Amino acid sequence: MTEETAIEAEEGSSAPQLLSAGLRRILRDTLPSVSSMAVLEPSMALADLGADSMALARLAAAIKERFGVTVLLPQLVKMPSLLHLQIFIFSGGTALLGGMLNEVKATATTTETGEGENESEKSNKKAHVVTSWHAEVNSIWEPLEKSLQTILGERVGEGREKEGEGGGEDILLTGASGFYGAFLLHELLCHPAFQKSKVICIVRAKSREEAFKRLEDNLRHYLSWHEEFSARIYALAGDVAQEPAMGLSSEEDYSFLEKHVNLIVHNAAVVNSVLPYASLRGSNVIATCNILRLAARTGAVLHHVSTIGLLAGSGVQKEAEEVPSTALSLLSGYAQSKWVAERLVLRAVKKMGMPCYVYRPGTLSGDSRTGACNAQDTVTRMLLGLAKEKIYCLDEDSPLPNTFPLIPTDWAASALVHIAASLGGSSTSSTKERVYHIVNRNPQTLEGLVEGLRAFGVDMRAVDAEEFRARIADVEADHPLYVFKSVLSYGGYASGSAKTMPDDTNTRSALAQASEMMPSRNQPKDSCPFFTTDMLVLMLRYCCAK
Repeated sequence: MTEETAIEAEEGSSAPQLLSAGLRRILRDTLPSVSSMAVLEPSMALADLGADSMALARLAAAIKERFGVTVLLPQLVKMPSLLHLQIFIFSGGTALLGGMLNEVKATATTTETGEGENESEKSNKKAHVVTSWHAEVNSIWEPLEKSLQTILGERVGEGREKEGEGGGEDILLTGASGFYGAFLLHELLCHPAFQKSKVICIVRAKSREEAFKRLEDNLRHYLSWHEEFSARIYALAGDVAQEPAMGLSSEEDYSFLEKHVNLIVHNAAVVNSVLPYASLRGSNVIATCNILRLAARTGAVLHHVSTIGLLAGSGVQKEAEEVPSTALSLLSGYAQSKWVAERLVLRAVKKMGMPCYVYRPGTLSGDSRTGACNAQDTVTRMLLGLAKEKIYCLDEDSPLPNTFPLIPTDWAASALVHIAASLGGSSTSSTKERVYHIVNRNPQTLEGLVEGLRAFGVDMRAVDAEEFRARIADVEADHPLYVFKSVLSYGGYASGSAKTMPDDTNTRSALAQASEMMPSRNQPKDSCPFFTTDMLVLMLRYCCAK
């Protein structure tokens, strides 16, 4: 259905049109998933229309241009419905600010989204409301605990009660088709402790052949593929968020995991700074429950990838297991989902005695050796945008952040894998530490990154804050900075300091011990290396080549 046909269908309908033609047209122009919808319901939420951060940035700019109303991305995300958005626009941006936009509950409507979404995600987005984060954890933990007790009881009865004695020696890696996942897969395949292990990967695909092709293509894209990997990658088509058997095509596939897996690296997650918690609950929380059940069945050690972002506003810097939920309602749905998932994993340790470890990576950058990076991530896109405009701002009131704690992704993957290898696959590990921060406590500065852009050949010019904001306000939808337009034009990003950097004592200690236990020429440094201008030049070359 074309845009014009859709609008004609709406206007020809006998149902009253509560949404204005102007707003409907803007929605169809800016949100790709909307163009094929016959009718836009006023009760629909933007999250249900497949709106990512780029689409919301286009929508905010279109609203500003057509109606003269400024709406920031955080405000758009919290709009409960399209009708609320219309009221906000027609009030000149003054209505509902005191109530709706400060609402701390995570909500989702019953509307189903478009293609590419699994049934678990759809069902978990139906009228799910969180009024207390601890109550949310408890509501998920109660049935999970019962199933884990049953599974672990069965293992005791079968004489397989000790962790790491599931019978196999292979590794399950989830999220291997993503950016960080590609580097984790590469490190697992290369680490000397795992040379006898296959790495099993569950990938959203229609067949095992398609799943393997996705993995190979992903590794090639990030310059990490070696032909000998083919014999040790075992791809399965499935979806870890689907219940009861993670969307695997047969019971034999699940039985294969039960027999062969001795170590799990759970990296799969939908990383989206725009979608609310309810939209990410299936992929990021329920999937973790499924992985915990598998870990219980196999006795495998679980290494769970979380995020450093869930610490924001908590007052916690150390590698603590307990992170208060005080500021959680102010964070993104992604951070909220990772907080809930992390609580479940650590409860499995405390209450069930399961061998689980949590890793909180910070801001990942490119490969320090090749420059291979995710050109769509926040920092890379911002740097590409600054290079295109050839301007930057170092004023005291600059909207740009001044510090960038960037982590070379190859180091981040190597650090996790080396720690996992040193902890082993059984109860022999005596460590009491369960949480590891994968962070860079020696951040690069904006000025340093500008020098990298200059080294790449970009003639960068310093401007004052007023000129910078004016220039960003004029960027078009195809510009890398378009997604940051509402923030950089009207507000700005906060900059951290050395005093607020998360601690990484556990990580440094574990890497030092790993170096003593298993000396390797590929052993990562005990602490994250400084992100240099040379690394940025490599990233820019990679982006240009791609």
